[in-house]
Amino acid sequence: LASIALWVLQMVLDGYGFRVSRRLVNLPYIVWTLAYNTFVLWLFLLGEMALHCFINPQGVQLLQTRRNQSISSEIVCDSINRNQLVVFLVGNLLTGAVNLSIKTLYTPGPQAFCIVSCYTLILVALALILERLDITLKFW
Repeated sequence: LASIALWVLQMVLDGYGFRVSRRLVNLPYIVWTLAYNTFVLWLFLLGEMALHCFINPQGVQLLQTRRNQSISSEIVCDSINRNQLVVFLVGNLLTGAVNLSIKTLYTPGPQAFCIVSCYTLILVALALILERLDITLKFW
């Protein structure tokens, strides 16, 4: 609901001629950032709920099950925490690959969102695979 309200506010501001400026960090930029991030959090919530339906299809309440078990987002957080340096370095390599292969300044919004979503999916998948294989990569 907050995401929808923020997107509507963003469209109203844009309609009145207030353009998003990252350099100025103006109100439309702040509203756009909040709207985008709440939308991404909503997508993560949908993904977690879908994952929960696959793990526990009996219809038990999601919040009740999360209190009793360690599932979904806790597993992702633990997986990333276990191999933080590797996830960070792979994230930097992916950022470099994207910046070298695509003119990011001229990328339309939906395509940029797909790129960021794939980027996130790759990093989370890497962390989960390392967790599943019981691999901890530390250099100290």
